Amino acid sequence: MIRITVFFFACLFIFSCGNMADDKVPEIADDYCKCFASQEKKLSKNTKNFIKLIAEGEDDQEVLAEERGKLSEDEQADVEELSLMLQDTDSKVGKCIAKVDKKIKGYKTKDENKFYNKLIDEMESRKDCKIMAYVLTMGKRELARQKKSKKDEEAEEEEAE
Repeated sequence: MIRITVFFFACLFIFSCGNMADDKVPEIADDYCKCFASQEKKLSKNTKNFIKLIAEGEDDQEVLAEERGKLSEDEQADVEELSLMLQDTDSKVGKCIAKVDKKIKGYKTKDENKFYNKLIDEMESRKDCKIMAYVLTMGKRELARQKKSKKDEEAEEEEAE
């Protein structure tokens, strides 16, 4: 599921190219929350909790398998549908996210990590925006891993020279 969100969050890091992202957190959260609010209302509490577990970084595959096993077939289908929806840039959700990404493309922030934490907190505080907050959390973590991996590769190349 983390791979799925990379496209979405790569766009978010464009904030470093413009101005005022920090001041627009509520507006940005509104826009992203609207992209998924109607779908989130349809998800069960169990499904949301499972997605939250993934977003919080539960990497133990046994724990994830056990928790997934607690979901009904319908709930498992909802998780799969969510995953596919986030992958599909032509889906209603994908198009909405792309539209918001385009709108905020020129914004920047002094501290990306602080900005994303503030945006995630804002999203989590809203009734029908927790799933988008979880998706943002997963994407943020995945991009951090990619940056670390790239730095590690560059360090290895320098050592090899």
